[in-house]
Amino acid sequence: MERLEDIARATAMALQITKSMGEGDAAEMNEAMLRLAQERLFAILVDEDPEQNPWDIMPKITKAVTDLSKTAVMQVKMREDMKAKMVAKVDAMASGAGNDKKIRRALKQVREEIYGL
Repeated sequence: MERLEDIARATAMALQITKSMGEGDAAEMNEAMLRLAQERLFAILVDEDPEQNPWDIMPKITKAVTDLSKTAVMQVKMREDMKAKMVAKVDAMASGAGNDKKIRRALKQVREEIYGL
């Protein structure tokens, strides 16, 4: 029963954190969750007095680590793809601005302050 209460509490906390985060923070949240899951898996492996023999659940742990690694790689690739698309759009807008210094200055500010490029 205590375990179910812990899960319910953790779920409620995760929901509150998700609600408080902005749209752009989803990647950071996913990355934090990956790191937390990795830490928990590591703790299971080094636990001196485990509830269950880690070798009995090793196939599940191995699959979880593999899935987490794949997810982390996919997130990095997605982030790089999005950054490349943003750079291309801002560059296209700058090309369309011609020699208009005000527009170029505004786009430079967008590139640096909003997109962090």
